[in-house]
Amino acid sequence: MKIKNALLITILAFLALVIFYVYAFSQENYAKFVPSTDILFIFISLAASIITFFTFKILGWKSREGKVWFFFSLGLFMTFIGDFLWMFYEVILKTDPFPSAADIFYIGHNVFFVTAFLIELKTMKETIGKKGVIISSLLTLAAASVIFYFTIIPISYAADYDIVSKIVSLSYPIAGLVILFPALLSIFAFRGAKPWFVITISILAMLAADAYFSYLDWNELYSGINMVMTDLLWLAGYLSFAFGAYYYKIIAQGKG
Repeated sequence: MKIKNALLITILAFLALVIFYVYAFSQENYAKFVPSTDILFIFISLAASIITFFTFKILGWKSREGKVWFFFSLGLFMTFIGDFLWMFYEVILKTDPFPSAADIFYIGHNVFFVTAFLIELKTMKETIGKKGVIISSLLTLAAASVIFYFTIIPISYAADYDIVSKIVSLSYPIAGLVILFPALLSIFAFRGAKPWFVITISILAMLAADAYFSYLDWNELYSGINMVMTDLLWLAGYLSFAFGAYYYKIIAQGKG
């Protein structure tokens, strides 16, 4: 499959998701679509994990790039497990999946993403440059200021939030900030490397969805159009990551 065809499939898949969510949201009984949306998350996150793992298989564990893609695939597989557990709690047990064991995997995937970025960036110090470090630092600081003001500080002082919910809710934005800086650095480190740019953007989309979810859940606003927008942002991250992994595999095979 050519890169252009893969890109077209990715775009069409996302448009199909948008159409489905718009249709589902327009119905009076939106709750009946919840099992379908949960299954979509499971299917797409697993597909992204498998595609990323195939990229690792092409490169092999002995290469630095192989290790990078191995950890990326682990991170996505953690996301898949989180999605599966979320569906299990919400559809099978019919209970609120937040907070739950699913959050352990949702938050834990950032450990593997950070590891992947650090392995790759370790050899890219010269290509990042001082300008890249300064801009990435300023953007991370700006994001941290917004997240602290709207999410971390209010949740920390919330009297009606139990300790477990506080820890889980705070873990999302904090984990996001930890990975944000190396993710931004990679944009400067891999200037002109289109697959890496796609991967970085996809991770930033997932991080934005994580932070937005924490804010919405704390304010009891994770429903309706807010939930639709957050879900689509997560799914866009999954799809674009799968495309970026495939793109990198094609280039690694010399077919790009």
